[in-house]
Formats: sequence, structure tokens, C-alpha cells
Amino acid sequence: MTNNSTIQLIPLNFDDLTPYKEEFKYAGVTYELREANAGPAAAFRNKCLQETKLVDGKVSGIGNMADTELYLVSLCVFEKLSTPGAQGATHRAITVDTVKGWPCPMVLQLYDRIRDVSNLKEEETPESLKKQIKALQDRLETLERGADPSPKDSQNSTTGTSG
Repeated sequence: MTNNSTIQLIPLNFDDLTPYKEEFKYAGVTYELREANAGPAAAFRNKCLQETKLVDGKVSGIGNMADTELYLVSLCVFEKLSTPGAQGATHRAITVDTVKGWPCPMVLQLYDRIRDVSNLKEEETPESLKKQIKALQDRLETLERGADPSPKDSQNSTTGTSG
């Protein structure tokens, strides 16, 4: 049986997709946070997949997932140059090592902002929330036993609860 109804599509118009940009200062240096375009977004997702260990199609472990946060920030934050550089450049890319030297609360806020403005947050599902709850319960039990609660092979608390 065929459906004779037609679907009305809204014409696509990409004339004004001005990327989000926001300046901030840290230690006397001005930086610009930029919305991730397709390249950095794909690189970030690929990095997340590289850190996910699968067995029989199911997640069996997570590698250095926290590094993906540093990686995304390094892809989307640029240092503002006091004088134009080569070919009139006004900003230069920063490195992961630069981000590693920044205070954790600042990096987490930048990471969350980039994910928000770039639409890179994972959709919450009952299954994803159950995984987050289990990871937090495991950490709570570890704390109550007096052991080190930092997640090593489990999902990092910042990536597990921020989106």
C-alpha cells in the first residue's frame, strides 16, 4: 500500500548561521570561545568513540574520557593576539597542554558552554540516566568504604553528569 499524501518541507535557509563567539580573560590574556564547527565537532565525537571500549557491541569500559573535555576546549578556544600575526591573524589556537594548566572549574565551565552552543550534548535517555545513577552509586559506596572515589575505569563524573 502506498501513501498518497505529500510531505511539506520547509525550505532550508543557511544565510545567517553566524557562529557563537564569546571573549573571556584569564591571567591577563584575552581568549575567544567559539562554537564548534563541523570539523571540531567530528574530531570531538571521534575522540569520545576512541575512548569507549566495546565488547559484543556494548560499552565495557571507558578510557581517558576526561581528556575529551580538554580536547574539545583546545579546539574551540583561541588566544587573542595583541598584534596581528602571520597573514593578519588576530587569534591563535591553544593546545591541550595549555588547557591542562588551567583551573578545573574554569575548564569545566568552558567545556559545558561549548557543548551547549555547539549542540554537542547527548540526548538523555532512561538508559543513560540509569548508567549515571549507577556510576554515582558506585562512587558513593567507594567513599563510604573510605577508598579513593576518583573514577578510573568508569565514566568521568563531569562527562557523566553534565549533559
